Amino acid sequence: MISLKELWSLILNRLTIKGNAARTAIRLLIIGYLLLCFICFVLLYLPFSRYEELTSIQILFYAISIVSTTGLAPTNFAEDFTTLGHFFSLFFIQIGGIGYMAISGFIILSCRRRMDTLSLRLLKLDFNLPDEYPTFTFIYSVVIFTLLIEACGALILYLGFQNAGVEDPLWMALFHSISTFCTAGFSLFENSLGDFSSSPLILYTSAIISLLGSLGFIVLLDGWLRLIRHQPRMTQTS
Repeated sequence: MISLKELWSLILNRLTIKGNAARTAIRLLIIGYLLLCFICFVLLYLPFSRYEELTSIQILFYAISIVSTTGLAPTNFAEDFTTLGHFFSLFFIQIGGIGYMAISGFIILSCRRRMDTLSLRLLKLDFNLPDEYPTFTFIYSVVIFTLLIEACGALILYLGFQNAGVEDPLWMALFHSISTFCTAGFSLFENSLGDFSSSPLILYTSAIISLLGSLGFIVLLDGWLRLIRHQPRMTQTS
């Protein structure tokens, strides 16, 4: 997901150069993220999603923080939400981490449909892709890299949590693998990973997953293509 600074720069640039089409894409992209925040807020506000009597502003803060994967929390995230609330949170962390345009684009292409011009524009804007970047390759790579890294991370974390005697290690491993790769920072443990400071398997795995997630999909794709194709240059944009 692009930062606010990058988004503002794109707004100024696209409004000046590309006129109405760019304004429409930017407006729809912002509306899309606001809609995700609202849906997340509604689901977390449901009484069976939380234990404590959280205020509306606290839940709204959670919804925005989850979708934007900031990891900031006004209360104890691990204790204040039920398992269902944690599941809803993880769902929106995944969407926020990958980008809803990449997910929707993957679904469209998987159904053997073509993406329209506006959808392609939104996707390029969401990831700040060059105009001639191989968009379809990028969409599939985003989903494949995400699922592969998160699955491997969850498997290793499962072994670490199981050895540490953690209750429900599979769910814990899945949640923390996705949260870590999306660099969301949310944890189901009250003091995050503090109790595992003496577990190299958990700490090193989490650090590697976080690093891969923070590098960005373009870097991962370029690095992979360079590795398997031995390209002297990175991914071509033309």
